[in-house]
Amino acid sequence: MRLFFWITLLAATFQQVPTGTIEGTVNRAGTRIPIPGVHIKVQGNVAPGRPSSPFLAEVTTDGAGYFMIRDVPGGFGGTIEATREGYLGRTSRARPVTTSVTVYPEQRVQVTNIELIPAATVRGRVVDSADRAIPGLAVDLVRLTTDDRGRRLWKRDDPLGKTNDQGEYQWGALLPGEYYLRAISGVPGAPGVAIYFPGTPDANSAAPIVVREGDDFIADGEPERFQFTRPPGTVFRDARSRDAANVEVTLTRKDLSARLAPPVVDGRGTAMTFPNVPEGDYEISVTFGRQAALNFSRDTDFYVDDVRLAGRSVFDNGIRVGTDAVDSLEIVIGTHGGSIAGTVQGKGNASAQLILIPESFRRNNPALYRRVLLLPRNASGEFLMRGLAPGNYKLFALPETNEPIPFRSPEFAARYEHLAVSVAVQKGIPVGGVQVPFLTTVR
Repeated sequence: MRLFFWITLLAATFQQVPTGTIEGTVNRAGTRIPIPGVHIKVQGNVAPGRPSSPFLAEVTTDGAGYFMIRDVPGGFGGTIEATREGYLGRTSRARPVTTSVTVYPEQRVQVTNIELIPAATVRGRVVDSADRAIPGLAVDLVRLTTDDRGRRLWKRDDPLGKTNDQGEYQWGALLPGEYYLRAISGVPGAPGVAIYFPGTPDANSAAPIVVREGDDFIADGEPERFQFTRPPGTVFRDARSRDAANVEVTLTRKDLSARLAPPVVDGRGTAMTFPNVPEGDYEISVTFGRQAALNFSRDTDFYVDDVRLAGRSVFDNGIRVGTDAVDSLEIVIGTHGGSIAGTVQGKGNASAQLILIPESFRRNNPALYRRVLLLPRNASGEFLMRGLAPGNYKLFALPETNEPIPFRSPEFAARYEHLAVSVAVQKGIPVGGVQVPFLTTVR
């Protein structure tokens, strides 16, 4: 009899633990249109002070987009995940869409911020001029941004794709926005050339694909109707006497319409070659690998002193393939470059980006720009820039926004340089005590 009474009392006590309820509606983003059939999963744990055990419940929204989960333990804290095939979050392609929730004893929680949008699709088929499918063709769906000079830059959200055996391609789960479609066409062993929808090799003439919620956009193309000429045998040679394998040289078209493969370094490591380079205007960039630094010496600040083409300097303005004779390109490495040390005034615990730009007549040269990130833990704002080419520079700091800034564009320089500090850099001579303004606002 006593045993029976004790068990009954325990059950009664358990049933009296207060619980709460979670309810809400899933709507199409920006509207009051409900979305039925959305899978809702609530998971988490009860707060400290109660039995620590996970809680999990799953339901599906009804025809009015409504859901309710009862008997949620009081003190519960966790997340609500909402998923439905063919739908995305309003601003993110992450699936599922997640929101936080806390439930107190006997509380009825109304969740009002769950919104989804129908995902869009871009698909099509690539054929040649005889309407034959082109399988295995590299295709790319990109968005348009700008680089540090304010130039057009293609940003890829999805991996590079390829057409299937029927010449078909498809990208799904896309957010609304403007996209550009391009096929990468070329001959084996040579750099690929982009052909942009609806069928042009000119990036400036590419037509945007405007994708809206739930769109199924069909974009077909015929890339082989365009013919591209490449001067056969055009070669760049780095004629430096040593360390070609440890100094990285890149060539970038100024219109960003083609990207060259890495150069081929000879067996002695003293020369490198870029074969089959398409005609156009190119910038030359040089960076030093770790092994190169060791070879030059541990205490030497080296920099690119000059780039010469047939004895003529092309360091500041780049080269034009198809016009310039490019059989021999000499890169001159300077040692004991200049340095600048100082502090960013008023930075405090904020993140800052320190910008160094050259004098106006040298602003075509990407090697003369610097951008250095100063983290919050560097509250004093101290910095050191080394390996600088001699010349006159402007130096200033801006708040870090986690967004790319066009710090090499003329418009960017015009906006900030009148507020910057001027610094003259000389070979092998450190410049110290520079006080750099932190430009939180621009007058």
